[in-house]
Amino acid sequence: MNRVVMTLMVLISILSAKEDVSIKELNCNKNIIEACANLADDYYFEYNDVSKDLKKARVFYEKACDGNDTGACLQLGAMFYNGEGIDSNYTKAFMLFEKACNLGNGQSCANLGIMYYRGQNTIQNFSKARTFYTKAFKLGKGSGYAGIGALYHNGKGVKQDYKKAFEYYMKAIEMDNYDMGYKNLGTLYENGTGVKQDYKKSAEYYLIACNNDVSSACMSLASFYQKGMGVEKDYKQACFYGNGNLCSDIGDIFYEGKNEKVDFFKAKKFYEKGCLKNNSYGCYCLGYLYDNGEGTKKDTAKAKEFYQKACKRGNKSACEEIK
Repeated sequence: MNRVVMTLMVLISILSAKEDVSIKELNCNKNIIEACANLADDYYFEYNDVSKDLKKARVFYEKACDGNDTGACLQLGAMFYNGEGIDSNYTKAFMLFEKACNLGNGQSCANLGIMYYRGQNTIQNFSKARTFYTKAFKLGKGSGYAGIGALYHNGKGVKQDYKKAFEYYMKAIEMDNYDMGYKNLGTLYENGTGVKQDYKKSAEYYLIACNNDVSSACMSLASFYQKGMGVEKDYKQACFYGNGNLCSDIGDIFYEGKNEKVDFFKAKKFYEKGCLKNNSYGCYCLGYLYDNGEGTKKDTAKAKEFYQKACKRGNKSACEEIK
């Protein structure tokens, strides 16, 4: 396919997307609620080649929610809860979740359970949390089962019972593959609570949860790779799943020879990854390596570049180096 044809196809796609948005806006203005909800999703999730715009997403979610679209109320509630494109407001989030829950949205019921569990915009009440978790799973949401599992896991409002927690987490993943169900099962297998300790199974559950964007599961999996628990020790995988701090810590392992042979080149590689993941210490260490010609050719210009990056991210030692 030649470049001219490809350019035309891209242009047609862009024009088509703009036309689609215009049609949805027109229909939304005619109070076709589905069009408002779909348009909000386009702006929030960047569907149909639409650029992310949280302000517009909020406007159209509000219109859709006013028309009793439960998914729109849920998403708008989540925006207020998380402070996405607006100041966090638990009161508004609670009201929106309550409305959607009353209209039969299971995840909104589960979210109310979470707010009662945490005492957000309400007095902490584990009994009410369980009530809404129960309503959630009756509406087909595994997050409701996971919520009750957490009550038993942590002994909140009920006697702590790891075996019951396990049973509810299993129900959560059987119902709809609920991501936190996998994460919590991984925790039970890691600690050997309610089940026989099994690092391999724990790693498997953490991996599923991590692949569903549960960041805490990714960190747990990274720790397993770093230590060789349930998986073969693999520092590259540990850094891949972990955050910048962990990558930089692995850099220290090779720089200082902690249970590994000193290797400045490998240390540099992990410091680079740590710095790329916005870890100020990793950036500082890169500057130090370039400053001293360790693991790389001495380069004062690059050293200064990385010291500056580290300093901007709050590393005081780096700031001292560039005074």
